[in-house]
Formats: sequence, structure tokens, C-alpha cells
Amino acid sequence: MKKFWSLFLAAVFVAAGVVPAMAGSIDLSGETRVRYQGDTNYSDFNDDVGDKNSDIFQRTRVNAKAKVDDQTTAFISLQDTRTWGEEPNSAETASENAAVDVSQAWLQIDNLGPVSLKLGRQPISYGKERLLGAFEWSNNARRFDAAKVIYKSEVADVDAFYATTTDSDPNTDGSLSGVYSTLKSVPATKIDLYLIQKKKMDNAGQNFITYGTRIYGKQMSLDWDVLYALQSGDSSAGVDKDASALVAAAGYSVMGVRIGGEYVVGSGDDSGADDKAFDNLYPTNHFKYGVSDIGGNGINKEGQKLSNLSAYSINATAKISKVKLRAEFWDFSYSEDQTVGTLTSDDMGSEYNIQAWYGLTEKVKLHAEYSVFSPGEIPKANSGQSADATRFVLQAHAKF
Repeated sequence: MKKFWSLFLAAVFVAAGVVPAMAGSIDLSGETRVRYQGDTNYSDFNDDVGDKNSDIFQRTRVNAKAKVDDQTTAFISLQDTRTWGEEPNSAETASENAAVDVSQAWLQIDNLGPVSLKLGRQPISYGKERLLGAFEWSNNARRFDAAKVIYKSEVADVDAFYATTTDSDPNTDGSLSGVYSTLKSVPATKIDLYLIQKKKMDNAGQNFITYGTRIYGKQMSLDWDVLYALQSGDSSAGVDKDASALVAAAGYSVMGVRIGGEYVVGSGDDSGADDKAFDNLYPTNHFKYGVSDIGGNGINKEGQKLSNLSAYSINATAKISKVKLRAEFWDFSYSEDQTVGTLTSDDMGSEYNIQAWYGLTEKVKLHAEYSVFSPGEIPKANSGQSADATRFVLQAHAKF
């Protein structure tokens, strides 16, 4: 933490020296988020083995936004993330090495003809974040080193972007580029059109394009949101990409309660020569397919994936004063049958969850989740156990 506060104080002193000359054009802001998460039976669906896990995660950010001149804006966000108890206490010298990261650092130049240019470390997030999302649910969130050209009008908004991507293995470095547009002139409906290219410089030379549409809107008490995506491309290994995904959601609101349903299907790989598994790109999956982060692509602790998933949901949401409540039921299956020993099945499992949000004050929000995932035939066969997995989350989030 010492590094973090040293950087923060340095930023404040710099701002203090610059503000008189810039007539107060620097805005400072920040946030602190603390989340408790308790899991039971997540590792093996076994009630007889003590696999209860409890963690407290914390994220702190300090932001500075400066109006450099009439045409240019600069933004910097410093971030400290931690799991309680994993770093020595402040009296230990090891705490000097606490990690502080630059979450965002970008420059935006406006009025370049009809467009703006945004350069630097930034989130790339569109729509409901099913394909490209900032993943703010995670402690670190997701950021890219990217360049973005932005066009906005009353008829349509269009972004064109290019970002570099990297993994822990330097041989898998790559790029993400594309165009994402929103048509706004259709009554009661908006239409998104997108084309996204993902390249990875790995041994397979993966290079494919995701393209499709999202149609969403609201008319009186009815709302709808439909996304359809196709993927095609190839690799140096001679494997063609041929995948697709569909998400269809709708709801009806009456007397402050919304009753909704959702259907999700993403193609999975089969025994053919082509790669038919839908690549979920860089999404925010938490909240999208339940909250247990188990359903979707089997037992996946990093969040559900749209690949090899066939699922449906029934849900209800109600708002009462400062409180928002939501209850969901999800049924998960594999798009392609899975085989474990002599068993062949598509049964992944089911989940029910309850979520609550409460505005304690204007700047402080509370959030709670409780979920129960019941394993289906394939997870039971893989683990040899059948106990439900549960998760409880309690979070406080303050912005200043």
C-alpha cells in the first residue's frame, strides 16, 4: 500500500501545482470496493470433504481526468487490488512490494473532422459485454493497449479499434481489431452491427472473424434483446473456423415486476475437421449465465463461457424504493454430447440464485448474491460426487 499512497500523493501534488495554471481543469475521483465470497463444494461436489473457501477481495482506484486543451482530454487511473491476508501487514518490509497497476492511461483528441481519436490503455466494451467487456466484476478488470476512432451522430455511432493482446507465453501474442456500430434511427429498437478480428501468434496461427448483429429495445411493457454471431477463419495448421452463437432474451413488466426468459446456445467442437467451438472473445460473463460461475463449458471457475453451451433461464426482477431483487433459474446443457467412461450425455446441471442491490447512500452501493449449482450427469461422472455447490457474495462499493 505504501507504493500506492506514494503515487497518489505525488499525483495530488502535481495536480496542485498544475491546477492554478489550468483553471481547475483536473478532476480527481476514485472508488473502493470490498467483496466477501464464500464457496462450498466448488472443487469436487463432495459434502464429505472440507472444501469451504472464504475470501475477501478489495480494489481501490484513484483517477485523474485533465482537460489539456479545448480539443484534448487525458485520463489516468491507478489501481491497487488485493486478497485480504495474502500480503504481510504494513510493519513488514515485504509490503513495500505491494502491486500497484495503471488501470487506464489514455489520451482522447476530439474534433478531428467528424471523429475523435482515443489512444492508450483503455477498456473495450460494447453492448451487454457478451463478446467484448471490461469485466469489472473481477478485481483487476480487463484493459487493452489500444487505438480507437470514434464517430457519433444522431443516426449512428461507429467505433473502429485496434488493440494488442498478450498472454503469459510470448508466443501467443496477438491482436484484436474491429468495427462496432449502433444504428439509432429505428423506432423503439436499436441495432448493433459488428465485425471483430482476433489473431494469435501461436503455433496454430489462429486468425478468425466474428461478425453479426444485436437487436434490442423496449415497447410499452415489453423488452427484448437478441444477439447473433458467426465466426469464420483459418489457421496455419489448416483448421477452418466455423462457429456460431445465439442469445435471445425478453421480458414483460407489470406493477414494478419484470418477468423474463432467456435462451442461449453457442456451438461446440465435434469430431469433424473444422473448429466449430464458438470463441467467447473477451467478455464479461458473470451475471450473464447465472452467478455461480460454474455453468457454461462445464466446470469453469473463471466464469461461464458461451462455447459449447445450450441453456435457458426463467427470471423475475423487482424494484422497491432503494432495493432491487432478482431471482433466476438456469438449466445448462452442452451443445455437443460429452462422454465419460460409458456415459454419453449433454446434461451439465442447473442453478438457482437470488441477488439483491441496495443504495445505502448516493455514492455507496451494497450487493449480495446466493447461488446453488446442482451438477448434471457429466459433472457427476467426472467428479464421482453429486453434492450441490453453493456461493455467497456480499459486496460494498463506494465511489468518490
